[in-house]
Amino acid sequence: AADYYEERPAAERVARYLGTEHTAVEISPGDAAAALGDVFRGLDEPFADSSAVPTFLLARETRRHVTVALSGDGADEVFGGYRKYQGELMAARYHALPLLLRRGLIEPLVSALPERKSSPLLERARRLRRFTRHAGKDAVGRQAGWMRLMDEGELTRLFVQPADAPGLESMVAELRREAGGSDPLNAMLYADSRLGLPGDMLVKSDRMSMANSLEVRCPFLDHRVVECAEAMPGAFKLAPGAGKKILRRAFANRLPKEVFELPKKGFEIPIAEWLTGPLDELTRRGIDEVRLRRQGLFRPDAPRRWYEDLKAGRRDSSARISARTSPRDAMKICQLCAVDFTLYHFLLPLMRAEQAAGHEVVGVCSDGPWLHKVREQGFRTVPVSIARNLNPLCHWMSYRRLVRLFRDERFDMVHVHTPIAALLGRLAAKRAGVGRIVYTAHGFYFHERMAPWKRALFVALEKWGGRYTDILFTQAEEDAESARRLGLCRGSVIEAIGNGVDPERFAPAADGGEARRRLRAELDTPEDAVVVMMTGRMVAEKGYPELFAAMAGQDAILWAAGERLESDHAAPVDAAGVPPNVRLLGHRPDVPDLLRAADIFTLPSHREGMPRSIIEAMMAGLPVIATNIRGSREEVGAGETGLLVPVADREALARAIRELAGDAAARERMGQAGRARALDLYDEAKVIERQLTRLKLI
Repeated sequence: AADYYEERPAAERVARYLGTEHTAVEISPGDAAAALGDVFRGLDEPFADSSAVPTFLLARETRRHVTVALSGDGADEVFGGYRKYQGELMAARYHALPLLLRRGLIEPLVSALPERKSSPLLERARRLRRFTRHAGKDAVGRQAGWMRLMDEGELTRLFVQPADAPGLESMVAELRREAGGSDPLNAMLYADSRLGLPGDMLVKSDRMSMANSLEVRCPFLDHRVVECAEAMPGAFKLAPGAGKKILRRAFANRLPKEVFELPKKGFEIPIAEWLTGPLDELTRRGIDEVRLRRQGLFRPDAPRRWYEDLKAGRRDSSARISARTSPRDAMKICQLCAVDFTLYHFLLPLMRAEQAAGHEVVGVCSDGPWLHKVREQGFRTVPVSIARNLNPLCHWMSYRRLVRLFRDERFDMVHVHTPIAALLGRLAAKRAGVGRIVYTAHGFYFHERMAPWKRALFVALEKWGGRYTDILFTQAEEDAESARRLGLCRGSVIEAIGNGVDPERFAPAADGGEARRRLRAELDTPEDAVVVMMTGRMVAEKGYPELFAAMAGQDAILWAAGERLESDHAAPVDAAGVPPNVRLLGHRPDVPDLLRAADIFTLPSHREGMPRSIIEAMMAGLPVIATNIRGSREEVGAGETGLLVPVADREALARAIRELAGDAAARERMGQAGRARALDLYDEAKVIERQLTRLKLI
C-alpha cells in the first residue's frame, strides 16, 4: 500500500532534471488526525474529499517557504487527464457486447471481486467494478455515475429525510447541451469543468491554502488556456491509453521521459487502511449508532455496513465513510456553568481551544453582563437561569429548561462546571440522552472543616451526580484522590488536570518599572512601599476579614482587587473595619499589571479547588502567602515559593506578611522559584491540551 501512494522518487527526479529546490513532506496517520480540526474549520461545511487533508498539510509546509504557489488544478478537466475519460472511450466497445453477456456474466463476476488500493491488483478490481457499474448507461448517465460517490438509492437509504435537490443527471445534461457541438469528449470536459472543478477541486485547494495564508494560482485555468483548449477537437486531448495528449507532446522535452510513463495517480492518502487501522476509533465514533440516531440525520444501517465491508476487504467504502464521518467528527459541545463571570474568566480559553480543534462550542449559564463578551469572541451563548442557592423550586425549573435545551440542540458532549450547575446539568444531560457527560470539579464544596452532617449531604449529592458522569476532572490531585475513595464517578476516568494561565500574559515586568510607577501613583502608594496583593470575590470565605485584621499595623500596603457578585450567597465583607493601609480596588481588568507592580501575593481563603489567582501570582514572579487548604497547598511549595498559614488564623497571617515584607532577598528567591514552578506545572496551554487529549477532541 505504501508504494502505491509514494510520490517522492518521481518528484525528486523532476527536481533534479529542472535544477529546482525540492522539499518532501511525509504524512502519517497521526499527522492527519492532528490536522482534522484545522481542516474542518477551514472547509466550514461538509466536504466529501479526503484529499483535503494532504492538501492542507502540503499548503502548511509550502507556506513556511513562500507566500504564493502554483498548482496544476484544472489540467485534468480541461485537457482530459482522468481515467474516466479513457473509460468513456472504452464504454462504446463495452456497450456493443451482448446484454446477456454483460448482465449475466461480466458484471456479476466483477461485482464479486474484492476492492482496495492495498495492491495494484485490487486497485484494478476497484476500477473495473466502477467501470462496469456505469459503462452500460447513456453518455449523461455514465458521466453522472462516475462523478457520484453514492447513487440515489444509497442516498435515500442513508438520510432520514432525503434532501429535495436537483438530480445530478439533469445538471450534467444541461451543461452538455450548453457546451454545444458534436464532440462528446468536449461536452464531458465542459460539464466536469463546471461541476467537479468549482464544486470540489478548487474549493479544496482554495480553502486549504487560505487556511494557511498561502496564495495558490492555477495557470491551467487562465481563461486564454481554457478557451484555447475548448476550441480543440477531443482527439487532440485524448488517445487510447493516454490522457492530456497535447500537454504530453508540448512538455515532452521539458520533463524526464520516465515521468511520462508513470500511471495516472490522484493526490490521495491510504484512507481505507487508516480508517480501519490507526484511525479506527475515530471511524467507529463517527458511525456510532446511538450518536447517529440522536443526530437524526442519517440512518445507522448503511454506515455500519460500509464499515463492515471495508474492514473485511469486500468493498472499498472508505470514501463513503470519510464523507459521512468527517464533518461530524467535529463535535457539538456545551460548556455549562452557573454564572457568566465563570464562563468568561475561566472557561473561555478551553472553549477557544475546542473551537480551534474544529468543534462547535456553545456556552450556557445564567444571563449577565459578561455574556456579550463571550459572544464577541465568536461563541453562541444560551442564557439559562441557574440559582446559586438550595431552593428546590428554582432548581426544578432550571433542570427542565436544560433538558429541553439539550434535546433541541442535540449536543454530543455536555461539560459541566460549578457545583449546582454541574449537578443539574448532569441530571438533565442524562435525561436528554446526551452521549458523553464530563464534569470538572474546580473544588468540591465539601471540605475537612465542614460540619459532619453538611459534609455528608454534599458528598451524597456528588455521588448522585457521579452516577451520570462519564469523565470526572478535578484540578487538585487531592480532590481526585477523594473522588476515587468516595466513588464519585461511574466512569473509569477520574483525573487531576491541574489549572493554568497564559505565561506571556502574566510574565514578570519587562518595561523597566514604568507600569509599576504608574499604578502606584494611581493607587496612592509610594514607590518604595511593600505591596501585598489579593484578588478574589469580596466574600468572607475568601479570608478578607482576617486579612484586613492582619494588615493592621503592618509596614506594607494591601491592594484588594475583587467584587461581590450579585449571585454570591457567601457572607459579604464588612468594609467598616478596613485599616488605612488597605486599598479596595473593586473589579480590575489589569490584574497582570497589578501583580507586576506588587511585591507579595496572598490568598487566605477558607475553601478552594485549584486557585488560579495563586498561579497568576507565581507566573508573575511573586512569593505567595496562602492558607493550608487543598489546592493552595498543592500549588505553593512551603518555604520554597511562599508560606502556608492555618485557616482563619489572623495572627499567623500577620506574622507571615511581616516576615516577607521585611526580607527582600526571600521575596526575590521565592518569586523566582514560583515562576519556574508555574512554568513547569501550570502553563494554560498544557492544561488545556491534557483535557482535549483525554476527551479525544484532538
